[in-house]
Amino acid sequence: AQERARVLVRRALVQAVQYAESFMA
Repeated sequence: AQERARVLVRRALVQAVQYAESFMA
């Protein structure tokens, strides 16, 4: 369960970073 949660959090974080870059660019 923890591994899956960490993967989801990491994926969400990456998506947020990409969205921020796209928004700032």
